[in-house]
Amino acid sequence: LVKNVEGYVPGKPMFYATAMNVGGAATGLLAEVNDGRPTKIEGNPDHPFSLGAANAWHQASILSLYDPDRLKNPLSGGQE
Repeated sequence: LVKNVEGYVPGKPMFYATAMNVGGAATGLLAEVNDGRPTKIEGNPDHPFSLGAANAWHQASILSLYDPDRLKNPLSGGQE
């Protein structure tokens, strides 16, 4: 038996509060999820440290949630 998230509507994004440690400070974030896949990370305006701000490291962290077999380094002509 598979259970859906309560209140889930296909095609409508859901938001989850989370936190990320960068430089020794935990920053409150909101993760936007579309159909079960995280698509955007922004600062949580209700968090006392971030006050809705998110830097490039926070926003780029979304990429770490996808395919672990993706390229680790840029290639040119098949070589690093």
